[in-house]
Amino acid sequence: MEMEKKSGLSGSTLKWIAIAAMFIDHVAAALLARLIVTGQGNAPLYGVYLAMRFVGRLGFPIFCFLLVEGFQRTRDRWKYARRLGTFALVSEIPFDLAFNGQVLETAYQNVFFTLLLGLLLLCCLELPDAPKSSRLMGWLLGLFGALLCGLWLETALAERFPGTLFEGKPYVCIGLLGLGVLAAWIAAGRHMGVRMGRLGRNLAFLGIFLMLGDLLRTDYGGMGVLTIAAMYLLRRFPAWEMAGGCAVLSLFNGMELTAFFAVIPAARYNGQRGMKLKYFFYAFYPVHLFLLWLIAFLMGMGQVAVV
Repeated sequence: MEMEKKSGLSGSTLKWIAIAAMFIDHVAAALLARLIVTGQGNAPLYGVYLAMRFVGRLGFPIFCFLLVEGFQRTRDRWKYARRLGTFALVSEIPFDLAFNGQVLETAYQNVFFTLLLGLLLLCCLELPDAPKSSRLMGWLLGLFGALLCGLWLETALAERFPGTLFEGKPYVCIGLLGLGVLAAWIAAGRHMGVRMGRLGRNLAFLGIFLMLGDLLRTDYGGMGVLTIAAMYLLRRFPAWEMAGGCAVLSLFNGMELTAFFAVIPAARYNGQRGMKLKYFFYAFYPVHLFLLWLIAFLMGMGQVAVV
């Protein structure tokens, strides 16, 4: 059984797949998009651009999958968070140059910020329960969390499905989530105090980080944070974990449907770390973005914004 487990794909192999997909996506977004925006592209080029962007959809869910794995395996989660935060800051100027043609543009932040928010959310979800969780506090936190998550969900669904029941009616989402809190309260039975305290706290944390993802305008925003949370809930079953994350992405963005192909390598994940190239994978992100901008600059399109 051990040999069979090791015969699958290691974590480093998944990273190589994610990096290849991300690179293909960014070549299209940083170079081909500039040709199209400036009128130098044609219909076949636009088809190539779309194909490369669809391939690139595999990258983010694999990185989220590996983040959840790293969260469970790291010996120092706060050191992990500091490392993500450091590379988020280091990557911001190359990110802005690659997609906005500016040295520093604060309206849209790189994906490391999204991964950092997701990791911090997971840290909050695993905080120990309060010694004496009260039913009242659980209810209050649960309703507060339902309010935040409902407001976020209404905004996200109204943007994805304009003109439907969700648009301009946040009380629909808030009411549905409130009913979920009530169902959890009924199901908790005699352990109502502790379970409602945990549920309410976690729902409140989720709402806060969803809002932060959108307010900070990070890449993938609250949708990316929710993807990480969904994967965390399904973490014991790698294929379902990846499928759950891809379902979240596809629900809020139709272009993410090809992300489901990431379920194939996830199902082959063997739980092994693989090659120890941790800092190479971190450094690749800002370096390749800067090089793509440099190519665009040499082509005379360095100042063109494509985001």
